[in-house]
Parts: sequence; C-alpha cells; structure tokens
Amino acid sequence: MAEFQEGTLDTMMERLCSSISGFDPEWVTRCVPATEEQIRQLQDIFAECHYTVPAAYLYYLRRMGQNDGGLLENEWDGCEVDIGTVLKFLSDKDSYFRKELEKGFFLFSDHWADAGFYMKLSATDDNPMVTDQEGVYVTESFEKYLFRKAFDMYQRKFTYSDFERESVCSDNEKKRIEDCRTCPYCGDTVEERMAFINQMAESYGIKKAWFSDKAHFICYSASYAFEISVCDGYSIDFSCNDDKLWKQVRSLLGVFPNFFSYLSSFENERDGKESGDMYERCASFNRYGDLSKFITDPDLLQATGDGGVYISNEDNYDIAVYLETCYASFDEVKPFIVFLATQICELDNAVQWFHRKKRIKKNGRGYVSLPSPTGTYRIDYSQSMEDNPAPQEEKSDFILAYIYMEEKNQISFNYWCTTENSEFDVVFEYKENKFFMRSYGIIDNIPDNWEE
Repeated sequence: MAEFQEGTLDTMMERLCSSISGFDPEWVTRCVPATEEQIRQLQDIFAECHYTVPAAYLYYLRRMGQNDGGLLENEWDGCEVDIGTVLKFLSDKDSYFRKELEKGFFLFSDHWADAGFYMKLSATDDNPMVTDQEGVYVTESFEKYLFRKAFDMYQRKFTYSDFERESVCSDNEKKRIEDCRTCPYCGDTVEERMAFINQMAESYGIKKAWFSDKAHFICYSASYAFEISVCDGYSIDFSCNDDKLWKQVRSLLGVFPNFFSYLSSFENERDGKESGDMYERCASFNRYGDLSKFITDPDLLQATGDGGVYISNEDNYDIAVYLETCYASFDEVKPFIVFLATQICELDNAVQWFHRKKRIKKNGRGYVSLPSPTGTYRIDYSQSMEDNPAPQEEKSDFILAYIYMEEKNQISFNYWCTTENSEFDVVFEYKENKFFMRSYGIIDNIPDNWEE
C-alpha cells in the first residue's frame, strides 16, 4: 500500500519520491534533474517579469526538471513539462507565454491541444495555486498537484478501475440538498457540492487524504483508491483489486450514500473492527448482509398487484415496500427505495442490538407513558429504559416483512414473529444522511444517542 506522506514544503520531494517508490520502485531511476544553468536561466526570466520562481517548483526542478519519470508528462499524450520546453516558450519576449508570465501566470505544463496548466504567481506564495489556461481553479497548490498526479499513478496499479459521471436524478433534475437523499445532484457551486460529499463521507467514517482540496475528495487504502471531483458537477474515479468489492461498487458509483455506506461496511468486515460506532459493533448479526439478494437497480423495481414492490424477492429475503400509503409516487421514491435496500442490513442490525441491550426497568418508575393518540400507548424512552439487563434471548424471533414510507424522511419496518401470531413496528428518521431509530414497538421517543 502507498503512503502519501504530509510534511513541510522543504521535504516535499523526499516525501513524493518515497510515496511513489512504495508502489513503483523503478520510477525514481527514470527521473533526471534540471541543471543549475537551466534553473539560473529560468530565474533570470522570472526576474525580468518581476517575479521569483516559487520554492515548490524549484524543489521539483532540482529533483526531476528534465524528466519526471511520467509523473506530469503522463497527464495525457503530448504533455510537455521538462525545463527545456519551458525555457523555449519563455525565452521569446514577445511570446504569448512570456506575456502571461508578466501577468502572473506561469505555464509549467503544455499540451499541443492548447490545454496547459499554470501557476498563479504572487510575491509571497512559495507553493502557488494551479489553474488551467482560462484561469480556472485546478488545485490549491503545486505540492497537492504533484501528489494528485502520484495518486493517479497509484490508481493505475490496481486490477479494476471505472469512472462515472452522471446524476441519479432523472433528466438531471436539480434538487435541494435537504431533498436529495439518494443522489449527488445537488449544489450549484463547488463549495456546496463538496460540502455534500464531506458530510456524506464523515457520516460513514470515510476519511479524505491530506492532498484533497476544495474540489477533489481523495481517499485510499490497501484495498481501493478513489477520487471524487466536484469541479463541474460530480465525477468519481474508483480502483480496487478485490473482486467482491469491485462487483458491488460498480453499480454504486455516483450514488454516494450507497457508495460510502458499502465502503464503510467493507472496511469493517475486512478489519473485524470493534469500535464506538453502533453500526460497527452490531455488524455481527448481518442476517440481511448479502447485498446481491437485494434489488439495487431502479429499473428492475416492479410494483406488485397488492400495492407493494419487492426489494428482495420471495425466494431471497422476501422484503417489500408498501406503496399504497407512500407519501409520493412510485417513480419519485424509486431512487430512495434502491438506497434503502443497501441500508437494510445495518438498520436491522440496529434493531437486533436494541432488542439485546435495552429493556423496560423492573424497578423505579417502570413504564412512564407519553401523551398518546386514541388507541396508542406510548412510553417515554428516557425514563423507562435500562441498559444491559439480565441475560435474555440473543436471537430475535422476528423477521422483517414490510417497509412503510408514509411520511417524508421517515420509514417504518414491520416485523413478523416466526413462532406466534405477533408483529411490531420500528420507526427510523432519516436526517443528515443517516438513519436514527425513533421507536421500537411501543417504546417511543428514542434519542439519537440511545446507546449512551
């Protein structure tokens, strides 16, 4: 596994070389530094334009200015970044590139299709921002640009790779963030789109690499590597070696709640984690853990004659969503139903964990009721429940049969008993890209932090 190390600017090239050598030991042997004479010529040209060569670029030149082993040269075919080419472009005082330098834009990477990359210079910035030829933001510093290109090299070492750039919303229909529960097509600005990705990743414990920036979310592990770009809409480039992970993730690219959720469960299963997160601790149940038994393609969902739609067929887990009382039309909720199918295992694990760890107090005030509608008896969770009661049955005799979506941002799991004629409901609220249990049978008013 590669380790892309963070550090001070003066150690940038040592860290970069160490990172790449971790997955390509031969790469460093192909690098050729610029000569001091070439560097002096560039410094003179910069001085004539009233600028100094940024320190980050000088470090790069002194390590690989004549040949960077394909680091930046492989941006695409025909890309030229060597010091000789840069000097040739800048030596003519009447050239376009010289005039751009006088304006504070230094071309360090050129392509025959007029698609170059520039550093935006200033008198005080030793690690300047990188832009395209139109001055559009590419990344916040030259250092991060180098490490992003190193990351691209790392991704090419994996067995499987795919790229996705589309919204789940039909016809690219824009939605407000609070309504966009299953797809990334929200946010009119780069900042809004990245806030959406950051919030989603954080809710599932997915951490971004230090060389991510305001437009790129980068993450890597020994099992996978991916980059999400929000520069112009949303796009994701994903790579991995694991065949099982590849088969599951391919259909989730671009559906970020599903994508982050599956990655999180994959990491927990692989590492056997025991942590403070309730979803991780109760993952050992996993009776609905085979995602292949769920329908995760919206086009394959079909309404049945009795007002339902199966998200797992009768010969698999036999779970259906009841549509007759749904808050919206079938077409409108299709994306959320598909998302929900990927969450069933985690949510059922939470239900079983609650069943095992919580009981009504047998002393003190016992059952404390809440104001309830006619025909309903509700119990105040905070005053009625106790933790870790006396030993009890660990296996639940109830199976999930139906799911109801009668209110927006709320779902109800209907459980049927396998040993007697009995059933009960568990209600979840969906907020901040995560589900929270709100009631369990007659137990109501369950707080976010019920485990505590």
